[in-house]
Amino acid sequence: MTFKAGTKIKVEATITGSPAPTITVSQNTTELSPSDRVTIETEKGTKAKMTLTIDKCERNDMGEYTFNAANDLGSDSTSVKITIVGESLCIFNWFVVFCVLISLMELNLN
Repeated sequence: MTFKAGTKIKVEATITGSPAPTITVSQNTTELSPSDRVTIETEKGTKAKMTLTIDKCERNDMGEYTFNAANDLGSDSTSVKITIVGESLCIFNWFVVFCVLISLMELNLN
């Protein structure tokens, strides 16, 4: 799946299992937790819908996202590769700040 930097990523999955499985989401083997930009909504039950939403995606959001489901009887997983194209405003702003700091340092050296 390919998304433009700065847009919203929304991935939905339906998970079926009895007893109801525990569901986790990982990005490049690191388990995700909700944050100011990342939302993980999971319905409870033997047939549940899981929604991963990433607001204002950035280049560091690229990678393989794995959805894991596990219960007492076993586990299963599926993955999706997410690619971000274009530059995000945050990266550009950081670069501008970096350039300004270098300019200030050069001014202080004179």
